[in-house]
Amino acid sequence: MSGKLLFIHDHKFFKTKDGCYYSEGKLPSSAFERFLNIADSITVLCRSKDTNDADGLVISSSDSVGFSPVTGRTWLSIWGRYFFSNIRHVIALIDEADIVAIRLPCIFSLFVFPILMIKRKPYAVEVVGDAFEAIYNSGGRRASYKFLGWFFDFYTKIIVSRAVGAIYVTRYKLQEKYKGGEMVSYASNVSIGRVCESVISDRENHIRSMVKNEKFKVGVIGSFSNNYKGIDVLIEAVSICRKSSLLDIDLHVLGSGEVTVLKPAIEKFSAQNWIFFDGRKKSEEVALWLDALDLYCQPSRTEGLPRALIEAMSRGCPAIATTVGGIPELLPESRLVESGDSAALAAKISELLIEPDLMVADSYKNFEVAKQYYSDALEERRKQFWEGVAISCGS
Repeated sequence: MSGKLLFIHDHKFFKTKDGCYYSEGKLPSSAFERFLNIADSITVLCRSKDTNDADGLVISSSDSVGFSPVTGRTWLSIWGRYFFSNIRHVIALIDEADIVAIRLPCIFSLFVFPILMIKRKPYAVEVVGDAFEAIYNSGGRRASYKFLGWFFDFYTKIIVSRAVGAIYVTRYKLQEKYKGGEMVSYASNVSIGRVCESVISDRENHIRSMVKNEKFKVGVIGSFSNNYKGIDVLIEAVSICRKSSLLDIDLHVLGSGEVTVLKPAIEKFSAQNWIFFDGRKKSEEVALWLDALDLYCQPSRTEGLPRALIEAMSRGCPAIATTVGGIPELLPESRLVESGDSAALAAKISELLIEPDLMVADSYKNFEVAKQYYSDALEERRKQFWEGVAISCGS
């Protein structure tokens, strides 16, 4: 099979002076190169931001994967000043493509979908998250954004229903809400390399020795450019643990963003001395960072299937998370809390940190669940789906 594939997503990539594009880890070059089974080249329609520092980022571009971002740094400029030039740009890319793949939720879909319908161009979708939650949380859960979330959610359902194929990152959660046609499949967009079995015995030793320490280390991975990841809730939960349970906990945050987003929570709960922002790290450094944690938390307000949580589980980390998205497919109910419930999250954290036997049991369970997301276990299913899409698109 041959031809050109256009991949559409409103993810913001980082562009260096040499013309290479990077991601914070969500979309490395391998995420696109899987399409090379059905296309000779891939063009990515996206947003971009210039950077002089690629340290801690992963390369997304390659010889076969090119990037063609819209013009404009903000949504206001993309939709306003540069709207017509961006529309012409999108039309040209769609005309050149033999196969169109859209990763949803995606703001670009608001103008991409009508163009595809007018041109009667077949397309396939990857459904990686909840459209309503993405919009609602981006607006701080304000009433006006709730209305926009409802609209975007309804619109996304239509896009999925009209696609020639839909592949989901969850086994059942997103499928129940966004129903596809005849060609549907699932394969997490998260894929990790195989992990040495010695990791789990090292983790047990870590937990057994942890009880002798006076300080605990809780961690979370995620961008804090907005409150999607619920880090503000985790700050409050740790504060509760420190006061009510008298647990000496340090909170470590791995990722990038604007600390000003979290400043209100940091100041309100006097977290200045026990919250640490560890920046960005390369993949091998992330593994070491996770190995040093006592407990991993994923307090997200919205998710598809969080890569960070799966990575933590693959290192044998005991974990607590919210019930959003596909997270209930990863962790048992006893390790889940409702999004935004800092008191419940604090209770779960305290329960685990004082019970090493529970932590050891969770560690082994999490390690086994993570094996389902090893790369070689997922690639065949993805390959079969996209080959079917290529046939439907006549490529």
